[in-house]
Amino acid sequence: MTPLPTMSIKKYSFIATLLLASVTAYADEPTKTEKYVVKEDTNRTGSMLKSDAISSTIPLDKSYEDLTAAQKDYVKSKYEKMGPNDEPPYPVGGPAQIYREISKGRNKIGMSSGTLFLAVEIDDKGEPGKVEVYESPDIDLSKFAAKIVARHKYKPAICNGVPCKMQYPIEIRFSALPT
Repeated sequence: MTPLPTMSIKKYSFIATLLLASVTAYADEPTKTEKYVVKEDTNRTGSMLKSDAISSTIPLDKSYEDLTAAQKDYVKSKYEKMGPNDEPPYPVGGPAQIYREISKGRNKIGMSSGTLFLAVEIDDKGEPGKVEVYESPDIDLSKFAAKIVARHKYKPAICNGVPCKMQYPIEIRFSALPT
């Protein structure tokens, strides 16, 4: 992976766990456990309940500005050399819609399980650019996910108080589709 100037992402970065995978929650207080869930749009066959499509340690439906200080610190901890006046790029309105769309694409493709890890370069105006896929269980899913992340809007990164170019990483661990 080629790092961007002054800051690069760690390979195991921002994680959203899809479907039935479990995660360790991050909270403001070490003793408090929180899990944020986005439900699937439709019920599974034979069930009145909607399944969890996405679970995360931070709320996925909030903008970066709406995250708590502890949640922002968690997001920032996934980047190297992130200073106190620096901010990473972040999807406008939060990443929930990106994950939801990628999950739907995965369901259409019928891929069973694996990890998708990609990064989209966000310019100093918040516009997405080059998408690099570092790990993927399926080439069709890689292409689909790259199109999804490239059409969303982002808050640009802030480097020393000035908007700058930086990658926004996405890592999704897919568990087996329920039968």
